[in-house]
Amino acid sequence: MTKLLQFLLSMMTSNSGVSSKRFFTFIVLMNVLVLTYIATFNAPQYLCPDFMYDALCMISGGGMATTLIEKFADRNAKNN
Repeated sequence: MTKLLQFLLSMMTSNSGVSSKRFFTFIVLMNVLVLTYIATFNAPQYLCPDFMYDALCMISGGGMATTLIEKFADRNAKNN
C-alpha cells in the first residue's frame, strides 16, 4: 500500500509541489476508464464504443501534453 501511495505522490508532485493539472487528469482518466469498462461489458458484442475510446486517448494525451508544456515553460523561465 505504501508503494502505491509513493507512486501517486511522485506522479502528482514536481519541484513546486502538487500539480493540479496532473491530478485532475488522473481523476478524469480513472472515471472514463471505469465508464468505458462498464459500457464495453454491457454492449451486446463486448465492443468498446468509439467515442469512449477517443475520449480515453484525448484525455491521456492532453494530460501528458500539459505536463510537457509545464516542464518546458519552467525551464525557459529559469533560463531568462
